[in-house]
Amino acid sequence: MIAGLSYWRFYFRMFNGSIKSPQIVEFLKALQATIGKKLLIIWDRLQAHRSKLVRAHVEAQNGHIMIDYLPAYAGYGRVINTASVHGLVAEKQPSRRLSSPAEIARLACWLCAPEAHNITGTAIPIDGGWTAQ
Repeated sequence: MIAGLSYWRFYFRMFNGSIKSPQIVEFLKALQATIGKKLLIIWDRLQAHRSKLVRAHVEAQNGHIMIDYLPAYAGYGRVINTASVHGLVAEKQPSRRLSSPAEIARLACWLCAPEAHNITGTAIPIDGGWTAQ
């Protein structure tokens, strides 16, 4: 899944496999078509975000897409033992497990469905009860 946020909306696209440059360009095109205004995109320094294909697409937009990057101290490039982090987090939350990407995607899809039209301006934690402790 590739996603973006504005003040009022959550935009996303589902892709099979890894997100690479072509999917990023496709997502940027969809954002432009949906939002219809200039975009400011703030990214980490993932190689796909800085690829020739993505840069060429952004440059071809003549200033309608502006890119900025998170600072290095925001976490890019850190080596983290994810297994131990996952274990510590799962151990301390009521459900005793982490939410899967599929569970989070299902919530995102439901929020975009007509049935969720009255859910606005709220945060919905999908954290196994962590915030309810």
